[in-house]
Amino acid sequence: MKVSLSFRDAHVVPVWDKTRLGWRNRAANNIAAQRLAFFVISLIALTLRLWHVNTPSLWMDEAIAVGLAELPIEAILFEQLDNHPPLFFLVQHVWQAMFPDPAMARIPAALIGVATVYVVMAALRDLVSLRAAIIAGLLLALSTGHTYYSQEVRMYALVLFGLALATWGGVGQAEPGRHAPRVYAALYVVGGAIAIYTQVIGLLAMGLIGFAALAGGLMAGGGKAFARSWLFRNLVLFVLILPWTLLIPGFFGFTGLHQPPSVITSLWYYNTMTGFPGLGFVGNLLVLVLYALACWGILRTWISGRKAFSLTLAGLVMAYPLALFVLSFDRPLISVRTLIPSALGVCMAAGIGLDGIRRKRLVLGIAAIILSASLASTAHQLAYPIKPENYKAAYRYLDGSGYGDAPILNCIDMSTAAAWYARPQAKIYLYQRGGLVHFAGPEYWQAARMSMRRYSVATSQEIDAFVGGRLLVDGGFDGAFGQSDKLVFMRPFCADRDMAEIESGLTQLGFTLQSERLIDEGAPPFQIMAMPHTWVTLYVREE
Repeated sequence: MKVSLSFRDAHVVPVWDKTRLGWRNRAANNIAAQRLAFFVISLIALTLRLWHVNTPSLWMDEAIAVGLAELPIEAILFEQLDNHPPLFFLVQHVWQAMFPDPAMARIPAALIGVATVYVVMAALRDLVSLRAAIIAGLLLALSTGHTYYSQEVRMYALVLFGLALATWGGVGQAEPGRHAPRVYAALYVVGGAIAIYTQVIGLLAMGLIGFAALAGGLMAGGGKAFARSWLFRNLVLFVLILPWTLLIPGFFGFTGLHQPPSVITSLWYYNTMTGFPGLGFVGNLLVLVLYALACWGILRTWISGRKAFSLTLAGLVMAYPLALFVLSFDRPLISVRTLIPSALGVCMAAGIGLDGIRRKRLVLGIAAIILSASLASTAHQLAYPIKPENYKAAYRYLDGSGYGDAPILNCIDMSTAAAWYARPQAKIYLYQRGGLVHFAGPEYWQAARMSMRRYSVATSQEIDAFVGGRLLVDGGFDGAFGQSDKLVFMRPFCADRDMAEIESGLTQLGFTLQSERLIDEGAPPFQIMAMPHTWVTLYVREE
């Protein structure tokens, strides 16, 4: 097997140069071939990310994102609505202003995911070769983890888009002799600002990308001029993100996890995000091949003198997940979704690794196996279009059970929002910190303007007073359910105290448990996320 330790067509080239095209062969100037390849791969990415995009109902995290995006821009930017930065909610706000139907809410993430695939191809085409760009683009386009999070109304597709831009700019400016330093600097600063203003993991990843650029540039002989340039663009980035960084200490305590993950759990997270979930033992074997290619790509860049590139890839593939794991022992942060920057690193590094193998048939064979595994894994995931909560299926079950018109009780605000978006005309009530409120989407979202910190400890009475006294149910359970002979209780994660008070209140009204069911509709055993947790409990009251 012949391998290449150098990038023969990746030096002293401005980012807009269109002369280095092709596979480093006689067709090197075939601009039409490159455009066609990029278009086809982008089309594949778009098709997968729009496939069944609206089939699953919004789950709790998505529902709160859609609801917050409905608020005015000034509230999104300045009122500390969530434990995440405001950029994604701002993007979603603009989209929902044009397309208010919740069925369209996932489209921005899908389009951003496709744009990320294109950026990765453009970056590797500029920094390495067309072949590396095509392989890495296909890997990301077919990535199960990236496809999944490009079909979710959350910020993970956008943070990866920013990191892809920043990686391109950071590596480009750290390599001496390259033209267009201002363009690379702009890519780095704009991409870094997008990532950091989207999700706090962007700050951690950008720290690694920035350090890799500095260390690699100095190793390559950049000297004082490079150090000053690096310092200037990072100062510009710091000034841009300063408003958010000042608020980070107040947000850092809000996490969805309750205990540090184990090594085995963290490895499962990593393999699920970067590998082939759904293929079982075969997928576990093939993912080792993918990681070996990624390691070879990192080593190849180092040996060939591309220190900044090698350190950046190593940071995304190895150092980032390790840092996240260590941080999780203080405040649990690591999960499948927070490892999405590693998917970027693995795809880019594996593309470079395969590009370094000179035997075309061997390259095609390995690429065919890895890409087939990615496609099979993603097809497996898309064949079961569900999220952790499945309220569309829950309502089908209620309709079939004769409970379609029964009032619904919940005890988690985000889950209640998800149930409301699935059927806005339903009578939905939220038991929240000692009181019962009527959930009516647009009115309830005004409560989010209390700010995350204040809202998280507010009682139902305080929330009702904040929005103008339009939500609190007079008479509590009796006022809401006193005239009903049926009741639906949807309970995802109710606190023990809330459960005891709810059960006591329902018992006093004469409700008895009729049946209970977990709505999963045949969820596969190898889900990106945890198994569905839509518990539907039916109560009946005898006269």
